[in-house]
Amino acid sequence: MTESHIARVLRTLNTPVRRQRRELEERRELEREGRQIRSRGPMGDVAQARLARIAERIADLTPRPEPSRKQRQAYRRRLAEEAIELRRRADRGEHDGEWVRLLARESLAERRAQLAERRRQS
Repeated sequence: MTESHIARVLRTLNTPVRRQRRELEERRELEREGRQIRSRGPMGDVAQARLARIAERIADLTPRPEPSRKQRQAYRRRLAEEAIELRRRADRGEHDGEWVRLLARESLAERRAQLAERRRQS
């Protein structure tokens, strides 16, 4: 194998289709292992810990649905409304400019965290 062939293989290894296939295979293996552990009967601490790690990894591999167009529009609208409100407060002199920028960053981070949490729950 030449270097260029190896480089091409490495480049194509992470294409979305191959990555999805690998993740699906890994998920199936983990589910199979989880069923085997459960079928053995009463579990000790080690088996329960392994099952917890398997469940966590399966949750990581499970594809999350992309937000719908309406959800993205609503999110952008809320962010715009918050920005307008912050600008109004700044114009009225309620906060200095640095404080406004800090509030904007924090509210964006909170929104992102809330969206990530909602995605995990769904």
